[in-house]
Amino acid sequence: MKTNKVLIAHFLILALVLTLANTQQSCINFGERCILCTSVQCNQCQNGYVLNSNNTGCVECNVPNCLSCNIANQCSQCATNFTVGFGGACILCNISNCNSCVTSNSCSQCISPYTASIGVCYLCSISGCTQCTSNNFCTTCTSGNPINNGTACASCNVNQCTLCSSNNFCSACANNLTISSTGTCVTCAILNCATCSANDLCATCNNANFTLSSDLKSCFQCNIPNCLSCTSDNTCGQCSPGFSVNNGGQGSSCDIC
Repeated sequence: MKTNKVLIAHFLILALVLTLANTQQSCINFGERCILCTSVQCNQCQNGYVLNSNNTGCVECNVPNCLSCNIANQCSQCATNFTVGFGGACILCNISNCNSCVTSNSCSQCISPYTASIGVCYLCSISGCTQCTSNNFCTTCTSGNPINNGTACASCNVNQCTLCSSNNFCSACANNLTISSTGTCVTCAILNCATCSANDLCATCNNANFTLSSDLKSCFQCNIPNCLSCTSDNTCGQCSPGFSVNNGGQGSSCDIC
C-alpha cells in the first residue's frame, strides 16, 4: 500500500512538471517574458514587464504612473489623472473635461463640447464655434465671425465666401472675387472700380478722379475741374451747377455759364 502511495505521489509531481513545461512552452508564442497565457493571449508577464495593449506580448515598462506600454518604456495607457505625453511619459492631467495634456496640468485637447484655452477646458456648445476662451464665449468660428458679444457665430451661406462679418454678409471671398455692396461675392474686373454691386457692374470707382459710366461697366478718369461725370476719359458729360460743358473743346472743360 505504501508503495502505491509513493508511486501516486511521483506520478502527480511528474504531471505537474509536465504541465508547467507545457504551459511555459506554449507561452513562447507571446515572447520569453510571458509566464502565463492561453492559446490566444498572454495573461501575465515577468516582474518589470507588462502586457502590451492587445495582450500579445510583454514589454519593459518602467514608466511611473503607466498601466501599459506597447514599446519598451513608452507608455500607451496611463493611470487615472495622468495622460501620455512626449516620449511616452505619463504627465499629470487632472483638469476637468480634458482628454490630454502637453505639460503637467496644461490641457491641449478637451472632450466635446469643450475647447482648450490657456490649458483649461471651457464649455463651447455654440454652433459653428471652434474656440471659446470662457464658458460659451466664442472667439473663433468655422466660417463666420463671432457676433452678439461672442454668444453666436455668424451664418455664412454666401457662395464663394470664406468669412462673414455678420449673418450672410461676406467679409472675405475666395478665388479672387470681390465683396459686393450687399455682402455677396462677385467678379469685378473693371479698371479703377472699387466695389461692384453684381458681376462686373461697378458701384463705386476708386476715387474722386474717376466717375462711373451710365451702364455701370466703366470708371472714366475725370479730373476736369467742376465736372460731375465723364462719358469717357477726361471728357465731361455733366458739369456742376453754374458751369456748362465746353462742347467746342469736346468736353475737355467746364466753363462758367
